[in-house]
Amino acid sequence: MASDVRDVLGIPSSSLAAGPPQKKQKPNGPAKGVSRELYNLLGDNLPPTVAQHSGQPFKEKPRFKQKAVSWVRAPFKNGARQDDLVLRHWIRGPVTDLETPAEHYHFEVFNKHPDVAQYSSEEYATFLERPDWTREETDVLMDLCKQWDCRFVVVHDRWPSDFKQRSQEQLKDRYYSICTALYASRGQSTDGLHYDLAREEARKKYLEELFKRTPDEVEEENKLIIESRRLEAAEKQLALQKQELLRTLETPQSTGSIAQHMSSQGLAALAQGMLTADKQKTKKKQLEPASASAKQRYRKLSPREQREHGVTWHEKLSSGAFLRSQKTVALKQTVATKVLTVMQELVRRFDLLQSKIATLLEAKRVVDKAEQVSDSPAAVIS
Repeated sequence: MASDVRDVLGIPSSSLAAGPPQKKQKPNGPAKGVSRELYNLLGDNLPPTVAQHSGQPFKEKPRFKQKAVSWVRAPFKNGARQDDLVLRHWIRGPVTDLETPAEHYHFEVFNKHPDVAQYSSEEYATFLERPDWTREETDVLMDLCKQWDCRFVVVHDRWPSDFKQRSQEQLKDRYYSICTALYASRGQSTDGLHYDLAREEARKKYLEELFKRTPDEVEEENKLIIESRRLEAAEKQLALQKQELLRTLETPQSTGSIAQHMSSQGLAALAQGMLTADKQKTKKKQLEPASASAKQRYRKLSPREQREHGVTWHEKLSSGAFLRSQKTVALKQTVATKVLTVMQELVRRFDLLQSKIATLLEAKRVVDKAEQVSDSPAAVIS
C-alpha cells in the first residue's frame, strides 16, 4: 500500500523499503535431443512447445530367439541334361561336401514330357496316309513335336524350309488326326484330341481382323456397345414401369377417404380387403363350367334371328394401343402370292406414271419459260 502511495506522489522509494534483490533467471539451454548449433539458429523466435525426443529416436532392432539360417552355394546336376553340366545354387546348410554334386535335384519332378504317338509302317499305310502329306513330312513333324514337347509355335518356326510351307493350324490338324487315328485303332480313348481346322482358321482370321482395326473403328465399336447397353437399360426400365402400371391398375379402387388408412387398424383393414379381392379373383378362375342341363336351356341364334331381334356383337378390345390392321384376317399362302404379284405390278405402273408426270411438268416449265422470253419487249425489238 505504501509503495502505491509513493508512486502516486512521485516520491522515490528508499533503499530500506526496497526488498531483497531478485536473482536473475538463467536462460534456458537447448532442449534435450537438439544440437546447440540448431538451437542457436532459432534465435528469439522460439516455438511455444519444443518437441522432446527420447534417447532412442529409432526403432529397436528385433531380437529373434532362433538362430540365423545358414546358406551355402552347393553344386548340382540337372537330370534333364545329358552333358553332365555342373551348376551351383544356394541351399540351406549345413552341407559337408561342397564339391560333389547332389544326386537329386528337387525340380526334376517338373520335367515332364508329353507322350508323342509312335507308329509303324503298316499303321501308317493303313490309317495315316493322306494325299497332301508325305511320309517324310509326317516323320519330321512327329520328331519336332517330340523334341519341343508339342509347342507348336516352336515347331512351326523349326519347320524345314525345303518342305511345303504350312500354317501352324495345319501342323496341329495333322498331329491330332494322327493321334486320333492311332488311338482309335488301338482301342484307346480319344478324348481331348478333336481339332477343328476350319473353326481354328476362322477364329485366327477373326482375331487378325480385330488386331488390324484402326483407332476410328475401335472408337465406333465402343460407341455401338455403349448405345446397345443404353438401349438394354431403357428396355428394362420400360418393362419395370409397365409392371408397375399393371399392378396399379389391378389394385382395387378405394371408395372412402385416405384418412381412414392412416392408422394401423386402417392399414390392416386395407390389407385384408386386398387379400379378399385376390381370393375372389382366384375363385372366379377356378369355377367349373356349367352343367349339361344348364347348357341345354340356351341355343345359338341363326343370323336371320339375330337380325330380327337386333342382336349385335361388339369387338373385343385388347389392352393397350393397337393397329386396326392387326385385326384383318391373314390371307392364305396362294392368295397372298397373287396379291403380292398384283401389288408389284400396280406399284410398277404407279412409278411409271409418276415418271411421265414429272417429264410432262418439266416440258411445261420449259414451254412456259420460252413463251415468257418470246413475249418480252427485248424479243419484240429484236
